[in-house]
Amino acid sequence: MSIARLARQLVLPFLFAAPAVYAQPVAPGSLLGSTGNQGNSLISIDPGTGGGTPRCALGSLGPVTEIEYRADGALFGATGQGSANIIQINPDGCAETLVGHHDPGAVNGLEFVGNVLYGAFFSTGGGEGIPPTYLVTVNQTTGALAILGAMGYSPVRGLAWDAGTGTMYGVGSTTTLPPDGVSGSDELFTVDLATGATTPIGPTGIPLGGIELGPDGVLYGGASSAPGEGGGGAPLVAVSRTTGLATPIGSGTGAPALSGLAFAPAGPAPSVLEIPTVSEVGLALLTALLGGAAVALLRRR
Repeated sequence: MSIARLARQLVLPFLFAAPAVYAQPVAPGSLLGSTGNQGNSLISIDPGTGGGTPRCALGSLGPVTEIEYRADGALFGATGQGSANIIQINPDGCAETLVGHHDPGAVNGLEFVGNVLYGAFFSTGGGEGIPPTYLVTVNQTTGALAILGAMGYSPVRGLAWDAGTGTMYGVGSTTTLPPDGVSGSDELFTVDLATGATTPIGPTGIPLGGIELGPDGVLYGGASSAPGEGGGGAPLVAVSRTTGLATPIGSGTGAPALSGLAFAPAGPAPSVLEIPTVSEVGLALLTALLGGAAVALLRRR
């Protein structure tokens, strides 16, 4: 029997006996962030350290201003800068699919309450002064918006739902400028889901691009820009639901800005892809056979 044939019969069954398991990148409870038109990317964020890791590029249908998971794992997004789209995103590679186009403006906040997708729609359809932001519901099939009422803040850059208390939180800028004419920091507020009316809680101290309630009960936020000093990028923050004050977590995500946040919904363990790899037994047998073959060749010579 030839050495090659012997190797096939004895070694190959062991070479691929120990598959290596690679889990899908997005596990239940993972935090994702979008960077809007600053970087046009999707990143993974560690809620404990605030550190960020780039995942893939976004923006094929317009800068992604907000992201939000549905309970079944579908990741929705909204785009700005005139694109006015509702989209779905595959976070494993960032393929973007158009759901539908809506009226001129941007949905800067998205949040599911049960099966209903709410949004904060910054309307740019005309008028003078600061354009209004409306609380809307979003049709998940066509992208069409149904207006519920004006929110009193504009733009509103994030929404977060606390199912335990039945409270919708929002973050955004007041529609009137302070006496010095320079916009101050954002405020945290609560939102009436029937009318869009808001009740202020307090200033965040840091302009935020989005908020999201974590499975740990912490209200997280993403800074809309990086601090002027240091190279840590825009920080992840913890937002007090009592005072509104935002406290940075860690030294920054590394991203130039955070425009949207979304926690992957809880559920079964992600599916796995099994790729055969060489096992230790197979390697040992292959080494022994190669050694034996070398000795045989030497003896023949």
